Amino acid sequence: FQRLDSILPTTSFDIFLFDLENRSSELVRITNTPFFEERNPIGLDSTHFAFLSDESGSVNRQTGILEPFVAYNQSVIYLKDGAEVKALDMTQPMEWPLSRILVYLAPLDSVLKNIDSTQIDSIRSLPVFKKRPKVWNLSNVDRNIQEQHASVRSGKVVERFTRNKRSVFYTAPINTDLPALPKTTRWREQSLRAKGMPIPPQPPMQELPQTTDKQGDKSETLLITPNLSDTLPYIEPGWFFQVPEYLTIPGTPIEPTQTNTAGVKPEAEGEIKTDSMTLTPPRRPIRKPSTQFGKNGEIVRFYSFKIIPYRLRFRTDYVSTTMDNNQLFEGLQLYEGPQSRLQQPPPGVLLRANFKDLLENYVIEAGFRLPTTFNGAEYYLWMDDKKKRMDKRYVLYRRTLVTNRIRETLSSPTLPLDFQERTTTLMGQYELRYPLDVFTSLRATFGMREDKVRALSSDPITLAKPDRSEQRASVRLAAIFDNSVDVDLNLKTGTRAKLYVDVVKGFAFNTEPDWSLKLNNGFMTVVGFDARHYQMLDKKSQLAIRFAGATSFGSEKMLYIMGGVDNWVFPKFNESITLPADEGFAYQAPAVNLRGFKQNIRNGNTFALMNAELRVPVFKYLINKPVIGNFWRNFQLVGFFDAGTAWQGNSPYSFDNPINTKFLVRPTQGPIISTMKVNYFRDPIVMGYGAGVRSVLFGLYLRADYAWGIESRQIQKPMLHIALGTDF
Repeated sequence: FQRLDSILPTTSFDIFLFDLENRSSELVRITNTPFFEERNPIGLDSTHFAFLSDESGSVNRQTGILEPFVAYNQSVIYLKDGAEVKALDMTQPMEWPLSRILVYLAPLDSVLKNIDSTQIDSIRSLPVFKKRPKVWNLSNVDRNIQEQHASVRSGKVVERFTRNKRSVFYTAPINTDLPALPKTTRWREQSLRAKGMPIPPQPPMQELPQTTDKQGDKSETLLITPNLSDTLPYIEPGWFFQVPEYLTIPGTPIEPTQTNTAGVKPEAEGEIKTDSMTLTPPRRPIRKPSTQFGKNGEIVRFYSFKIIPYRLRFRTDYVSTTMDNNQLFEGLQLYEGPQSRLQQPPPGVLLRANFKDLLENYVIEAGFRLPTTFNGAEYYLWMDDKKKRMDKRYVLYRRTLVTNRIRETLSSPTLPLDFQERTTTLMGQYELRYPLDVFTSLRATFGMREDKVRALSSDPITLAKPDRSEQRASVRLAAIFDNSVDVDLNLKTGTRAKLYVDVVKGFAFNTEPDWSLKLNNGFMTVVGFDARHYQMLDKKSQLAIRFAGATSFGSEKMLYIMGGVDNWVFPKFNESITLPADEGFAYQAPAVNLRGFKQNIRNGNTFALMNAELRVPVFKYLINKPVIGNFWRNFQLVGFFDAGTAWQGNSPYSFDNPINTKFLVRPTQGPIISTMKVNYFRDPIVMGYGAGVRSVLFGLYLRADYAWGIESRQIQKPMLHIALGTDF
């Protein structure tokens, strides 16, 4: 059966002892009380133990020792060949019940019948010693002991009580020689009467010591003897309580039952043995089931098979509408050659609805984003299954995007030069997350993706342009470490790191004209990392450092476009650096942040990047009292430094690196075109520095950075970057 980790135990707890030194396979039962409950066992010294019990109705401390006793006598039959046969000697008195001993040993007379008497050398009877608990009560307090701990060296025990909704602690010396008879509560008296058991004598309540406050001039009794009323509080009709059947409510008729008290022979079937008496559990009181509670003094019969501790029930956690331009689900885009341009999502209205079940074992979120340019839409639906240690996530994502393209070849100069394409992306993912500890986890993501590109018909050429479809399956393995804690908006403390490996394989699945599935030749592997550390300089400011890098290899690769910032509102593309002309690239992805440059300041199948930011919330320094208003409270001044590079091949300093090659085209008379290839050196590492501001405006978190870029040791003209969302 599946482990029901969300269901609490519905029965009482008992205490058992396991010997850690000898590693015995036998558990010693300390308590056997189906009507009472024992918890929090501790060791007081080398011989005494203690635990908390609610036998009197309030939780008191009980202590005990393990005393040896002769459980039974064992006969050992020694044979002439040296073998030994063990059997039960039934001629001697036994403390253990016979049914329990017969599980291990057979009676001696039965064993002798199966042994040749001429082979018996001798028979010896030996007593078998076992240990049993001897328990007595140590405390008599007026309220429950919530928790207890013992210090064996100092010889003291610490107790925790609750008084006026606050925890109060007491220390007392460990003294196991002063037994105390606890006062039985009215609730326990009624339960004992319902079972037909005798009520123990009522001792005076033990007064707890007084305590003094820190000034030493005022004392109060934190725990006093409660005033027990003669009747229990009245319970309104219509309420249902799960209680054992031997408990009752005042006014409920219960048939009396027979019970045995002290003097009855021990070890009878179903009996409970204690130091003072032996009690037989009564039969269940006969109650007439009723459809309503509280009418005519009747109660509803409790049926254990109708227990439903938890039902799957969802509630709406939040519904939000925001403006953002985040890349959803990695944001990978198809690479379509030198004419391809990295498409940063424009700001759009994102509508999200999140639903959780009662115990948050399952989380469902659906979202829809409509860009302000109205050239597409995005939809997603994901569900988290967090019921077990290994979390699971199921994702469905669809995106449509219409972009303008430049025609590669012209069959007629009278036709327009540009046309539009609609790219439809459909993706499904299945993710597994296994936590190694609180901060570290291993993750595996299995995904399938299909990209369809269709030219929108505007002329005969675009009408004849065939549709293109690419299908790929991927597996990502990642190791995550994250002990970061949010201090404030855009302020964290701690470290976050991710190491991942992606394997992508192309395939072709068709349903027309016939069903077919085959693997394509393309294969891609990506290895990358992303590490971030957030160091608080004081209680308000912090230094954030990030290192990231990745490389791709195989028959297909990933093209990383470096430059600009994440979630750039008005992105700009650098046309002076050409994109690779070969068809070995499957996807393109941004490598950010590198402020002070446009997109495509460097590109390649490998990139390395470093970012450093100093974040200072200035108004929290200027105003001593809490800052009111989102804009002023979240206003930050940021100083930053970025450095990175992207390249193709083995080294960014290779002479054949595409960034060092440029083709110059000069038109001549007639159909001949003059082309010149020029090689010159560019420093592959580019850097940027500057300052920026951060704050919340109209519910949007805005970033504005003014940066100077450094390329080939030359400082470039400054550039302003405006983006949405928080920093890394």
